[in-house]
Amino acid sequence: MIPTEFIVDGRIGPPLSIIRENLKSYYELYSNVIFRMWDLAITLKTISDSYHSFPNIYRDRLLAFIGNEVVREWPWKDFQFTSVKAQEILNEVTEHTITALYNFEITDNNIKEKIKLLHYEHWTPISFFRDIIEMNHNLSIQDYFEILVCNYRIVRVTKEENTKLTNRHFGQCRPIDAYAQAEIEIYEDQLWTATF
Repeated sequence: MIPTEFIVDGRIGPPLSIIRENLKSYYELYSNVIFRMWDLAITLKTISDSYHSFPNIYRDRLLAFIGNEVVREWPWKDFQFTSVKAQEILNEVTEHTITALYNFEITDNNIKEKIKLLHYEHWTPISFFRDIIEMNHNLSIQDYFEILVCNYRIVRVTKEENTKLTNRHFGQCRPIDAYAQAEIEIYEDQLWTATF
């Protein structure tokens, strides 16, 4: 069952970010992401149960599939956060934020060119979600859901900010305060903080 506290004004629905030519509020957009994360949590629980019931049948290949295909490719579950510096670059060509818009949803060629100057990255490495399944045998759907909500984020950062993360060796192993350590501020700060 879908947690009703994640339905905002009854608007959980198609993955559209525009309503009457304006972006919906961050919280409306995020409520749709939350809804889809609940479905992903159900799927992760099902696959995890299979993996732990018959680990020798699947071995590491199922774990790689979970990370690369299930978590990474699950549709419409990414809220597109932006760093403050990345948003400054985007502000050069648009007065509107493109928060929560996927790159392929953006039709303005000027914005598309600016996006090429940015780096699109997972705040938490995808391997984290694979490892959670491998190391935990008895997680519930609610556990998987909370892990996703608190840890799955996509962020547009500048190339310079990405280099800061790389120089600190925050590739496969990244502390929860990695962005703070690298002095990367998030443009949508209130929503970012509210989702912990």
